[in-house]
Amino acid sequence: MKKMILSLVAVCLFGNAWLNAQPQKVLFAIRGFSNQGLTYINLSTGTVVDSLAPIGPVANEILAFNNRLYVVNSGQFPSGVNASIQHGRLANFVVGAAPIKTEPIATNLNPFSIATFSTPTNETFGVVTNLLDSSISLYRMNAPTFNANQDTIQFLRKISIGRRGPQGMDVVSEVNGARIYIANAYNPETFDYDSVVTVWRFYNNGANDSLLTRIQVQLNPQNVVKDRNGLLHAVCTGNYGFGTPPVFGKISVINPATNSVVATIDVGGSPSSVVFNSNNIGILSGGFVSNRLIRYNANTFDTIPTPFIQGGSLALIGDTLIVARSGRITLYNALTLDSLLQFNLTPGAPYGGVVAFTVDAGALPVELIAFSGRKTNDGVLLSWKTASEHNNSGFEVQRRSVNREVSSEAWQVLGFVRGNGTTTEAQSYSFLDRSVSGRVQYRLKQIDFDGQFEYSNVIEVDAGMPKQFALEQNYPNPFNPTTVIAYQLPVASTVSLKVYDVLGKEVATLVNARQEAGAYNYSLNAGNLASGIYFYRLQAGNFVATKKMMLVK
Repeated sequence: MKKMILSLVAVCLFGNAWLNAQPQKVLFAIRGFSNQGLTYINLSTGTVVDSLAPIGPVANEILAFNNRLYVVNSGQFPSGVNASIQHGRLANFVVGAAPIKTEPIATNLNPFSIATFSTPTNETFGVVTNLLDSSISLYRMNAPTFNANQDTIQFLRKISIGRRGPQGMDVVSEVNGARIYIANAYNPETFDYDSVVTVWRFYNNGANDSLLTRIQVQLNPQNVVKDRNGLLHAVCTGNYGFGTPPVFGKISVINPATNSVVATIDVGGSPSSVVFNSNNIGILSGGFVSNRLIRYNANTFDTIPTPFIQGGSLALIGDTLIVARSGRITLYNALTLDSLLQFNLTPGAPYGGVVAFTVDAGALPVELIAFSGRKTNDGVLLSWKTASEHNNSGFEVQRRSVNREVSSEAWQVLGFVRGNGTTTEAQSYSFLDRSVSGRVQYRLKQIDFDGQFEYSNVIEVDAGMPKQFALEQNYPNPFNPTTVIAYQLPVASTVSLKVYDVLGKEVATLVNARQEAGAYNYSLNAGNLASGIYFYRLQAGNFVATKKMMLVK
């Protein structure tokens, strides 16, 4: 099949609308050894962003799981300083809508690899191997009681496995937990090679975590990968031909039902991992020793003659093989090895840690292509546009002051603008903020009908000083139990802001102080008040105004 060559172009993801509801095939890769970046390619549209976000230091592995992307960073070697897990929603990365969140990891661990598994109760856990420590770390990635939009992971515990140099791994889920098969490659401090896969039994409640067994495999196991028949393949690199005797790549095939090696396959080279196509054919890269693709039949354990194709970091999406090399990423038919497509990227830059997957277009957020604000005679006019929308309930408009604290909350909700549901046509929106002064920041909270939400970028506007006294209608109204009361002072004034019930009895004093000229917002929490009609009254110098609000619990 004829190969197509695509040169890298600077493409802004915000400028590419998802013009249909078809699933999108995408890939991410680690670019570089220092000053690493996250490279993004949309295989469905041809969109390429060679440095979507900074990652590292020493990013080792990328994982896509449960609609999220995770990057494991080992940090500085051998101290592990600045080690972390970076992560975020896949939809954010795909449209470039948000930065990566970084979860710091303690020093002296050098996290290396990550694997995930789910329990029958839909809890999701992540396991991270710590290269310089005889341990693995367990994280809770989500749980039914968690806020679906909570952008964090929860560290649970570190588990000592009594063997140095844990690297890649795979997981076999069970009813009450999981069995974790960990490749113990070598002691990174002494550089002595190991030949063991450690099997650790993890229980959901953490009470009975225990070592099940250690399986003797070939020299220097780098990873454990499950094939399409459920057997585990320990990819053993050997000693790169530098030892006595020289040992090259081998595969130790493990039956997890018996925790025993059922076959050994001599593949040569110095492979570090393997992928399996739909025919259960294993495909490896020969690594440092041969740097070419190698194949074997995982059903019969026989090697397969393979034409010379330069190796690299491998990934599969369906039966498309992705090979990341220096300066380029190439796609092949995983069944025939016919070349399909090549992306020419930064010349000389190494690319690795590839992950590829299909994203349902329905999971993608609204694509915001413009958001701006400008001062007018009536206040600040906010304007924004979308290129396409999916499941969009609307936009919550939020504001905060730059030059002073105006409320007990950092961001104040000003109003809600209804969205257009699902549409592939461009839409325009606006919102007028009448009660504003000074330097302020705005952002939009786009909310789906199912409650999922995303934040826009933040913009800043200098609104100047108000020209007259004003008391605005509270928002939201009716409310439960919080609402925001906004007012403006054209000059410095002694301010009294109080709340009264329908009988005229004062129930709360919100403000009783002298305040400088400007626009103010007060966040009222009426959790201790009963449902009903209330009045709030502002007095500032000779200016007095009263408005009605309704609390509905």
